[in-house]
Amino acid sequence: TAVSRVSRHSQVRAVLRTEQRRLGENGAVMEGRDIGSVVFPDAAVKIFLEAPAGERAKRRIDERGAGAPPEEIARALVVRDERDAAVNPFVPAADAVVIDTSDRTADDVFAHALEIVSDRLAEPS
Repeated sequence: TAVSRVSRHSQVRAVLRTEQRRLGENGAVMEGRDIGSVVFPDAAVKIFLEAPAGERAKRRIDERGAGAPPEEIARALVVRDERDAAVNPFVPAADAVVIDTSDRTADDVFAHALEIVSDRLAEPS
């Protein structure tokens, strides 16, 4: 994808990292492959969402409607993950809470994430 082609340039990544840090300097909710590990390694709360390629493909089909066969979409997601991993591996930060979203609705995942945030922010520093 275009994102993968652009993001493999270290100068582009440095500019984006600086801008992301500026945007989040007063607190923010951000998502991205390296937000918790590189951009904000000291963030108070880090949540890593995961689901198998087949589930992600199903969700993509549901979001975009009819199109390519599910197997092709799943295969494309795997290829993208492999390509992106060469530049920026998709692994959770050591202190991230991992949520497997496979059998959860978006509302359930959101509620669980809010619980995590509330618990983490309530803990004494």
